[in-house]
Amino acid sequence: MPLNNNRISSPFLLSFFIFSLPLCSLFSQEKLKKLLTKQQANKIRYLSSDGEFTYYQGHNGNLVLASNYETKEIIKGDQNHQYFITEESSFVSAQKNSSKKILLEIIPDFYTNSHALKNHQIHTLILGESLSTPLGEGIRGQIHLKGRYISYYRPSEKKIILHDSASNKKEYSIQLQNKINAYFTPSIVIPENNYLFYTDLNEKNQMGLLLFNLKDGKINPVYKTTISGKKIEICLLNNLLILGEFPLPGVDSDSSIFSLDIEKEKDFSLLKKIYHSEKADTGNLQCNSNLKEFYFIQNQSSEKKKSYELVRYDLQEEKVINLTNFEYTTNYFIMDGLVLVPFRQDYYIARGSYETKDISFSNKKK
Repeated sequence: MPLNNNRISSPFLLSFFIFSLPLCSLFSQEKLKKLLTKQQANKIRYLSSDGEFTYYQGHNGNLVLASNYETKEIIKGDQNHQYFITEESSFVSAQKNSSKKILLEIIPDFYTNSHALKNHQIHTLILGESLSTPLGEGIRGQIHLKGRYISYYRPSEKKIILHDSASNKKEYSIQLQNKINAYFTPSIVIPENNYLFYTDLNEKNQMGLLLFNLKDGKINPVYKTTISGKKIEICLLNNLLILGEFPLPGVDSDSSIFSLDIEKEKDFSLLKKIYHSEKADTGNLQCNSNLKEFYFIQNQSSEKKKSYELVRYDLQEEKVINLTNFEYTTNYFIMDGLVLVPFRQDYYIARGSYETKDISFSNKKK
C-alpha cells in the first residue's frame, strides 16, 4: 500500500504500520516505560491518559469501549473491518473528557479491498460515549478548534471537505491543484475560525502551503518548498504554526523546521528557522499542546551505521532531545497527550504519564 508522502504516522493509517519496526533494532527498555493495559497493544484504537476510557477492536471485528470495569459495543463489524480513532492534536487533555470530541474512521473489507485511496466511513463521537454519528466518507479525517470544524479528504475527487459543526448545513469544499501524484493527501490546520492552511502540489511537483479564507473563499499561496523533492509538514502548538521541510524518501537533501506566531503575524517572510540539519530527516512532525513541544524523526546516521530516532524539540532551550534509542525508529503517535512508540507488539511511553484504571474490567456488556 503506498504511503502518504506527508506523514507516515498519519493517525488514520498508522495503526497498521506501527508494528513494522525491525526485530533486530536495539532498544533501551530501562529508559521508557511499557504501556500496561488489559488489551493487546495492536488491538487498541484509542485510550485516555487518565486510564478512564479505552477503545479497542474485538476479535469479532467489533469496536468496543472499556470503562468503569464494563465494556460497551460501539460498532458491530466483522473481521474484515478496521477502525481508526483520532483526536485534535491541539486539544489539551486537562480539559474535561466529557466535552472532548473524537473522530472514528471505519474501513470495511480492509483485507479484501485495501486500496490506499478508498474512502472510509467517518463518524464523530464524544469520548466515553458509545453512540457515534455518521458524518461522511473520505480519508485523513481531522478535528479542529475543539470540534468546531472537521475536515477530511476525498481522493477520487481531490477535494478537501470541511464541516462546520456550528451549522450542520454548512460545508466547504476545496479543490486541489495536484494533477501529478495520485497518492498525495493534504495536511490541514485551522488556527482560527476565519481561515485554514493546507498543502498542495503544483504542476512541477513542488509542494506548497496555501491559506484558504473561510469568509470569501479566496486562496493565497504563502510558502513553497525549495525543491520538488521535499515535503511540507505542519502542526499547531497553541499560537505557533510549526512548519517542517523534509526530503522525500530517496532524496538526499537538508531538513529545516520553522515557526511563526500566527496570532501576531501571517507574513511568511518572517518565518523563524528554529532547526536545521544537513541530513535527510524522516520528519513525521507532530505537535503536543499538553507538553508544549513538538516531535519528529531525526536522521542520526554516521558513516558507520544508519540511525533514525524520535526526538522532541524544546522551545525554551531551543534544542533537540532524544526520546528513543531504537537505531531505526519508523513511527510514533500521540493519544491524549501520551507520546507512544511501538516496539515488538508493545507500546512504550516516550512522553507523558498514564494511569492504569482500565487494566481490570469485567466482560459485562451494556
